[in-house]
Amino acid sequence: MSCSKTASLWMIALGVMVFATGCPEGGPKVYQVTGSVTIGGQPAPNEVTVNFQPVDPKGILASGTVNNGTYELYSGTEGKKGAPAGKYKVYLMFNTSAQGAAAMEAMKGGGASGGPPAAPAAPFPAEYGSASTSPLAEVEVKTSGPNKIDVPIP
Repeated sequence: MSCSKTASLWMIALGVMVFATGCPEGGPKVYQVTGSVTIGGQPAPNEVTVNFQPVDPKGILASGTVNNGTYELYSGTEGKKGAPAGKYKVYLMFNTSAQGAAAMEAMKGGGASGGPPAAPAAPFPAEYGSASTSPLAEVEVKTSGPNKIDVPIP
């Protein structure tokens, strides 16, 4: 058998092995990211979500809900645990659905003014609620070592 035929057979065999093992999960490789979110030195409430907006416009947003002052990131539409390596701008969101349910109960009972209660204000300054206005420093998710990224809000 000639060298070119042997090489061709090896390439075909390699292709079959790759095809047989299947493709890896879609999307980029992700790395675990955890940390704490504090507001004024106190753990952020569970209604806060921390968002990592990629600096690269082709990147994927990663986010995590605060639980007892800590978070873990998930990314993509599949909710993969972690975030792709790269630089991110961090901002927060305040989920008022829990407060909204309480407000609906209060509305059923009337309330002093007869109108709906005001929506609760976010426990952090408004500029932290957008990637474009957040004063938080840019952060980086790395491919090695722990990605423990704390988010302190004064």
